[in-house]
Amino acid sequence: LNQDMLAHAMFPMGSFTKKQVTGLSRRRVLLAAEKPESQEICFVGSQSYRDFLRQRKVEAIPGPVVDTSGKVVGYHEGLPYYTIGQRRGLGLSGPHSYYVVDIEPDANRLIVGKREEVYAKGCYIGDVNFIIEDYPKSPVRGTCMVRYRGKEVSATLIPGEDHRPGAGKGGAVLVEFDEPQFAVTPGQALVFYQGEFVYGGGTIVQAIR
Repeated sequence: LNQDMLAHAMFPMGSFTKKQVTGLSRRRVLLAAEKPESQEICFVGSQSYRDFLRQRKVEAIPGPVVDTSGKVVGYHEGLPYYTIGQRRGLGLSGPHSYYVVDIEPDANRLIVGKREEVYAKGCYIGDVNFIIEDYPKSPVRGTCMVRYRGKEVSATLIPGEDHRPGAGKGGAVLVEFDEPQFAVTPGQALVFYQGEFVYGGGTIVQAIR
């Protein structure tokens, strides 16, 4: 949303907490008031997300699992079944626990490594939308979140004209974290804040380690 759109938007529940909204729903005998909160992917239900994907015949081609040095340490069941930072369900044994560090769709490879190798010092985001102002001409300080329920961390947003794949029409923007962040995942949203205001955001294109 841009400022023109927001000028016509109304948020009638914006001043209420979740607890207050639930109370209002109960007084009006709305079914949603007694519905439990969803902590996972709400439309998957009680089944595993792998079973959900299999039922919908999502293409999953087995391929190699390699460590960060390029050594083959095993084989995966199909890239859609894995996510950055995953430790369980890899079926690997070794001198230490393995975590998913990266996913390479073009090569159908799963990259694994030690936990410390999953941390990123920054990332590029694409399809960027700045809400408070137009495209900034100089670095901007603020905070950001790289996942739902994630920790808000101090960071610097550095504008530029980086047109790497997946960046979208406006190019990619670099975000540097003050402290390395765990499992920064391409495809997830990054939201940038200044105080209580949403400054802007975009889709993570590439993590920088």
